[in-house]
Amino acid sequence: MTLSEAHNAFYIEMDKRPISAAPSFLHDEIDYFINKAYVVLINRKFTGNNILKQGFEASPKRTSDLYPLVKRDTLSIAAVGNHSMNEFGFSLSSNVPSGNEVLIPIASVFRASSSNYFPTVEINHAVVDKFRYSNVNNPWIPVPGVLYEDSMALVYVDTTTLSGISGTGFPMLDLTYIKKPLVMNYTTNPNATFEVDWTDEIISLAVDFALDNVESQRIQTHPNVSTNAAE
Repeated sequence: MTLSEAHNAFYIEMDKRPISAAPSFLHDEIDYFINKAYVVLINRKFTGNNILKQGFEASPKRTSDLYPLVKRDTLSIAAVGNHSMNEFGFSLSSNVPSGNEVLIPIASVFRASSSNYFPTVEINHAVVDKFRYSNVNNPWIPVPGVLYEDSMALVYVDTTTLSGISGTGFPMLDLTYIKKPLVMNYTTNPNATFEVDWTDEIISLAVDFALDNVESQRIQTHPNVSTNAAE
């Protein structure tokens, strides 16, 4: 479906709703509701915050829904030892093709050399100090830990892996992720096509958002909606 067709579908869906009156939305306003609904639905389908209570890859449907947005790229080293000597930083924007901005990291593999590959495990700020090498802490890290901070993926390894890093360009990080959807803009490209095939869901939710915006506060179909992927 093209964006122009989506706008027509938006008007048709709006006409079906039992409301007293609705304004004639500008194309920019419809784009806003469509783009908002697009990201919200991606998050719901990935996390399982949906009717089926199934997250990404929990079923063939959930896999196929997000498959067009799953990408893999190899990131080169961007920083070393900002917090500790066993930390390697990889930019989530460098080496990523234009239009493939990272929305949700899925998995990664730390490449210490041309023959040494290590799958990583995601960690958080509550435990990261246990992974950082210092004068009083020499951690044993059987599986490299990766912490996502700001626009960086910070990978922590033990001293054995640290001493095994060799070769030009190493270490590297192979990152698999859900990319941000292309921002739909009717003014610049009305014939742009959606990257997924569940556009009917996007339009239906966009209409809900539009009604919440213009109708009485008594009509709140999505009172707690958030575009945060961690929802």
